Amino acid sequence: MRRSALLPILMASTAALAEGQPSLIWLDMPRGKVSIEINGVEGNENGHGLVVNAPGGKDALIDSESLPEVVTKSGDSVLLRVFTGGNACPAMYAWLTYDREGLRATPTFGTCAEDGELVPGTGHPAFVLDKLGNGPGKIRYDFDGRTVRETAIRAGR
Repeated sequence: MRRSALLPILMASTAALAEGQPSLIWLDMPRGKVSIEINGVEGNENGHGLVVNAPGGKDALIDSESLPEVVTKSGDSVLLRVFTGGNACPAMYAWLTYDREGLRATPTFGTCAEDGELVPGTGHPAFVLDKLGNGPGKIRYDFDGRTVRETAIRAGR
C-alpha cells in the first residue's frame, strides 16, 4: 500500500527532471553571483519556498511555489515575480537586495495580477498593478531599498 502511494510522487519527480525544469537559477548582482533554489527544508505554511544564497554564507528566504522570474534590475536590487501555485492568485512580487549591508528580501506583495507597469520613482522604479476585485483602480508599490510602500490609485488617474 505504501509503495503504491509513493509511486505517483516518484513518477511526477521523474517527469519534472525529464522535462528539464531547473531547480536553481543564478543572478549576477553588482556584489556577486546569487543563487536561488527551491528550498526543500523550510518554506511557507504549505512547505514551499525558495532559499537565496550569496557569497559569505548569507541567505534569505522567499515565499514561492517555484523559481522566480526577474522583472527588472535596479542598482543592488532585483524585482522578482514569484509564483503562488494557485489559479486564483498566480503571482506575487518581492524585491531582493544584495549590497554592502548584506542580503535581504522583502515580504511578497502584489494584487495577484501577473503583469504590471514599471514607472520611474525616486531611486528604484515603482511597480503599478491592476487592483483585482473591489472595483477598478491600481495599486502602486514603491521600494526604498528596504521596504515596500503600497498606495492606492483611483480609477481615471
